[in-house]
Amino acid sequence: MKSAKAVPNHVLRRERELRGWSQGYVAEQIHAPAPSYIYRWEKGLAFPSPYYRERLCTLFQKDAQELGFLDIPIPTPPSLVLMPSSPEHERSVAIQPWFLPYQRNPFFTGREALLSDLYDTFFKRKGSSLSYIQAITGLGGMGKTQAAVEYAYCYRDAYNAVLWLQAETHNDLNSSCMALNDLLRPPHYRGGQEEDAIGLFKLWLQRHENWLVILDNVEDFSLLQAILPTQPLGHVLLTTRTQFTGCFAHCVHLEKLGNVEGALMLLRRAKHIDREELPEQAALSRYPLALELAAFLDGLPLALDQAGAYIEETGCSLEEYLAHYRVQSPELLARRGLSSVDHPNSVEATFALAFERLEQQHPLAAELLHLCAFFHPHAIPQEFLLEASSLQPGLQPLADNPRLLDEVLVSLRASSLVKRNGSTQTFAMHSLVQTVLRNRATVNQQCQLAELVVTIVGRLFPDPEDIQNWELCQRYLHQALNCTLYIEQWNMASSETANLLSRIATYVWKHASCNLAEKLLKQLLVMRRQLEEPLAEAECLNNLAVLYQYQRRFRQAELLHLCALAMREQVLGSEHLEVVESLLNLGALYIEQERVSLAEPLCLRALHICEQLPDPMAPELARALNFTGRLYGLQGKYKEGEVLFKRVLKIRERKLGKKHPLVALALHDLARLYVRAGQLYKGERLFQQSLTTYEQALGAGNPYVAQVLKNYASLLCTMGRNDEAAKLQRRALGIQATHEQGEALRASK
Repeated sequence: MKSAKAVPNHVLRRERELRGWSQGYVAEQIHAPAPSYIYRWEKGLAFPSPYYRERLCTLFQKDAQELGFLDIPIPTPPSLVLMPSSPEHERSVAIQPWFLPYQRNPFFTGREALLSDLYDTFFKRKGSSLSYIQAITGLGGMGKTQAAVEYAYCYRDAYNAVLWLQAETHNDLNSSCMALNDLLRPPHYRGGQEEDAIGLFKLWLQRHENWLVILDNVEDFSLLQAILPTQPLGHVLLTTRTQFTGCFAHCVHLEKLGNVEGALMLLRRAKHIDREELPEQAALSRYPLALELAAFLDGLPLALDQAGAYIEETGCSLEEYLAHYRVQSPELLARRGLSSVDHPNSVEATFALAFERLEQQHPLAAELLHLCAFFHPHAIPQEFLLEASSLQPGLQPLADNPRLLDEVLVSLRASSLVKRNGSTQTFAMHSLVQTVLRNRATVNQQCQLAELVVTIVGRLFPDPEDIQNWELCQRYLHQALNCTLYIEQWNMASSETANLLSRIATYVWKHASCNLAEKLLKQLLVMRRQLEEPLAEAECLNNLAVLYQYQRRFRQAELLHLCALAMREQVLGSEHLEVVESLLNLGALYIEQERVSLAEPLCLRALHICEQLPDPMAPELARALNFTGRLYGLQGKYKEGEVLFKRVLKIRERKLGKKHPLVALALHDLARLYVRAGQLYKGERLFQQSLTTYEQALGAGNPYVAQVLKNYASLLCTMGRNDEAAKLQRRALGIQATHEQGEALRASK
């Protein structure tokens, strides 16, 4: 079979460009599946069917000759009798060899960019050695087969033949070839040669051109050598779970759908909207619930289809399904539905088959996968898994031979059960894989694995009081927050878990996530009381009071400060440094309220205690000097306050370096003192230094930066520089708005 020579349709392109229309616009107006259809017709790579020619003529108000259609030769029809095409795609006189065991999915959503990239790689990168074989890879249930089906329907006009083969095993491939050989009926085929069905199909591929062969669910890549000619005259699209295809194929990873696309697919599958409708237009009341449910199902197309089928079949609402899923996820993930034939296995069954195969082939990989199911699914640090090998007997081989982890990951990546990021040395899992794995474990196993995860994170999460640890704290934060849920769920009350909670709360607070810090501190306070640790309880009360003070919840903060001070004095005496901390924090609260008479005895008492310390550079002394300096500013004792603040700067710069946030705080407080004293230019210079230091230490979007910006802007207004002040105010408001949105998002989760 010879294809017609490509003759570009310059007339069609010129008429389109004269009107200023894009290919996408034309495709939309004539209801073509994709803009690439217009591209191929203009380039002469394909010829529009009578249906599309009629719609083009109507759109352009031209007849077929005026649009250049009568000058383009129609491809020679193939000599083989094949199954008829679907009504959706009317064909020209030429009948293409077409065998696809699946109807087009009317609920297919998203993936437009992926399909376009597949086409571009096939047709525009012919110089690449892998451009004619492409593999769609991904986790089971991610929609690999559906993407291949959609590609075949979208781009069928670009090929002389589209043929589908099942290729999971040699027997599957042989059976598919036998069926196709019967369909294609090559001249040399006389029957009785079923044992060489693969060879006969390979011979057909060698004798024809411009075909598309789809090999579904490939596991053994050596089968490609058995069926594909060495000099291919067409394209091969295969689907596989493995993430590595070596020299056999160009790899295209199929990722989960985003929440918007997932919500759209869910609403379409549930028959709540038509394919052409947008969810926010057709179902305003349902759209937020669809978004929430899409997030719960983590964008897995099989799970979304399964949920939509349930909603359609039972007639329940999205809200009801969401409520059911929260308490009965195992049952719902196991229910496929009555109307699903293309992929009959449920989410639970799909993953269970992969788990069982893994347990048989690689028990160590299965053991590691079960542990990973209890970490936060995104960015599991590699060092966590190595730490687990010293705690879990079943993972001991990894401790003896760390390189064995690479071998284990070969098995896990072969089924796309985990993804590895080599640059960050982290791993990721789909959350539904974790859900199914956790559901398969007994309650006792779940508790043991959750405790193991908490122990691992507790060992590795560093002290956030040291700014040099902040990068590592951020790396571990999602895993640490995940542990707080286990600690609460399984009531893991111990000094070790309490200390982990304290470190997490401290790091979160230092990055001004107030609502989350409050939640963690309250959780910690309950545990400290349960463990009967009065000093640790007093520390928690103190930290919670400081948080309330930052939020300007002054009455609550005062009560907690007084309680913490009393507990510390009772246990430690009146001159202990923890008592000093409570004195200063309570004094700072009164200073902020300008209750000078209450603040003065507290600050002076704390300063007197700290002046007796043997170390003249003690950080406790710096704090006492700083708060007393603020007090002097309120009292108008500007010279005395300046002396104290300069001592603070000297101590902190020597102990912490010039780029520490506490140095920025001292600069900020001294700047405010100068402004009170009327030394505005000195105040401006220090505000600038404080701002730069905070930005370097905490980042430009930190709320502490916003506070400096506000005070700096107020100074500029006083100096009559209103335009500059307005810019700083806008920056501060932007930071505050972003921070509040982040807090709201964390609260919703």
